[in-house]
Amino acid sequence: MINKEKIDFWWEQCKEFMGALFDMVDGVDKWKEIWYRSKERFFPYVNEDGRIEIKVTPKAVDYTPDDLFPRYENLIDLGNKLIFEANKFSPEVCSPHRVVDFLVKATSKFTVEERMQNRILTTNTTIDGKKVPLGTKLSKYVGMMLSDNAKYMLGLKWSPENEAKLKEFTDILWSMFVNALKSSGNVGISINPMDYLLVSFHTTGWRSCHNIIDGEYRTGGISYMLDKVSLVGYAYDKKDTIRYGSFVSEEKFPVKQWRAMVFIDEDVETGVISRQYPGVKILFQNTTETLIENLMRKMTGRQDKIYDVGGKAYSRASYNYTDYVTSVLSFDDMNKTVTIGSYSIPCVRCGDMREQQGSYTLECDSCRDEEYYCHRCGERCSDEYGFDGFYYCEDCFDEVVVTCDKCGDYCYRNRAVYVDDDWFCEDCANEYFVCCDYCGEYVYADDACRVEDTGEYFCQSCADRRLHQCDYCGCYFSRRLTEVNDEYFCEDCLSERFECCDECGAYVDDVAEVNGCYYCDDCLDELFEKCPHCGEYIDKGEVCECTPVEEETEVLV
Repeated sequence: MINKEKIDFWWEQCKEFMGALFDMVDGVDKWKEIWYRSKERFFPYVNEDGRIEIKVTPKAVDYTPDDLFPRYENLIDLGNKLIFEANKFSPEVCSPHRVVDFLVKATSKFTVEERMQNRILTTNTTIDGKKVPLGTKLSKYVGMMLSDNAKYMLGLKWSPENEAKLKEFTDILWSMFVNALKSSGNVGISINPMDYLLVSFHTTGWRSCHNIIDGEYRTGGISYMLDKVSLVGYAYDKKDTIRYGSFVSEEKFPVKQWRAMVFIDEDVETGVISRQYPGVKILFQNTTETLIENLMRKMTGRQDKIYDVGGKAYSRASYNYTDYVTSVLSFDDMNKTVTIGSYSIPCVRCGDMREQQGSYTLECDSCRDEEYYCHRCGERCSDEYGFDGFYYCEDCFDEVVVTCDKCGDYCYRNRAVYVDDDWFCEDCANEYFVCCDYCGEYVYADDACRVEDTGEYFCQSCADRRLHQCDYCGCYFSRRLTEVNDEYFCEDCLSERFECCDECGAYVDDVAEVNGCYYCDDCLDELFEKCPHCGEYIDKGEVCECTPVEEETEVLV
């Protein structure tokens, strides 16, 4: 249970921290008033720091193989972010889809424990016919497999330099995967006002658009702070002093390994976990779900089963970015809506209420002198570079926005598709391209190869290496085709083009019918002979029924 002195101390820290960002912070006192009214319902259930925490240590038994698939998929987002932030990696060489697909195929046969420890412990495996010794690092095995597959993965873009970049990129993603499995520490949920200011600050190196310093939705943390349902979910293994500009915190705060916003509305008896940053961590997610369930039971007085019903949480304001939802927990096996975010937020400088006046700033329009500020970096800019209702400086605009080479419209770089040195918006990409289901590369729809038995699409390169093509109709199949005279045929073409011998199973141009069965020429000659009288086929050594008695007797004698 928190007390007034502790609350006053937190808000003095908030005021000092914001004072390092702005020369006037009259609005912080207004934030305090609204926060107190909104979060008071949680006061009886949190500790003296405004938090509920539990220590966790991951074990392989905490995961099932199914738990690992979201972690692999999350590598795609992390890979795209890495490409965006690092100049050394390019999407045409280091395709996150292609690399993640490779990692799944290369490592899925290993146990959870082996992947968690990054070492081959029990699984027997070989490379090029040579056994890989137990104890080998799994990262080394991944590197050896990549060396065998690099030329195929890169295709026409292969070169020693590109292969080295691909290997480095793959090593980084695999390291992220292993670290995500091994992450441990303290997991908690918080209403401490400083934790809202730090939702994307004071981390282990990751950030999000809610970063209070330069986030595209930097007002998001304040929006969560002032509503009635939002708590900060987090995980850490150490605390440290906050230092920014002139501000040095008087206490240490969690250095966040992981964060996910938590929304608890006892009125609709529902708890929500939003998107996880910097990526999915099942142990932290499961522990946070336990904390939510315990708190929901205390706040509602209900002790019955809580369901994960899926669904969405909706924000009524644009100040906070509405991410996708990880889980929705409810006493009833049905989805309910939780409204998140604050519609009106006091300006940090003057304290006047702002209503939907830009998520990229904490100031009202009056305090900003109605100037334009870059949505990404926050620096003053002109209105020359505007997109999607936001304005950017020239440098940030070039980093964030690209021009579609098909329709000429602007689109966000992280949502655009890069094909053959050109950028395409999502609409044009969906209209003109398909994504290869094997390597993840986009190809023109007219050039893509449709897999007839699965409905998938492959690029020509992957189709040539991974699929089987019917020599008669030209269609591609994932399954093996039937070979006839050094050519391969699908089932439909096979039945249309050939006949099947009932004796040997060979497919031939023509067969002969004998007693309701069909035989190729070779089997026919081996098993039967023609009666010289009626011309019918009879078993070799047998006498046809039509043979004259005298001749039959003669034959018998």
